[in-house]
Amino acid sequence: MEWERLFTHLGTALLGALVTLGGAVMAAWRKHRESELLAGQSLRDELREELRETREELRRVRDELEHLKAERLVLKRALDTRDDEIARLQLEVAQLQEGQRRLEVRNEWEER
Repeated sequence: MEWERLFTHLGTALLGALVTLGGAVMAAWRKHRESELLAGQSLRDELREELRETREELRRVRDELEHLKAERLVLKRALDTRDDEIARLQLEVAQLQEGQRRLEVRNEWEER
């Protein structure tokens, strides 16, 4: 009977040790998992902040692009107006040259 008690106590002790070891393993795994979750959370927070900053920069770049497009349109209109003015002046110069040529021809005709 002594041996039976001894084996029972040893079995109980072994079972207790296994339960304790299992609990320690579970606690270590849980702590490791929590640290991974915290690291993941901090990484997600950093990524969210970078995404927010990137979106703000993109918005600024888009606004600047729209501003530059508007400036380009104003300059294009000014160039078109200038080109029209140049064409008008060239036509006037051509008309004046034609008038001068006619006067020179008439003057030559009258001198004869």
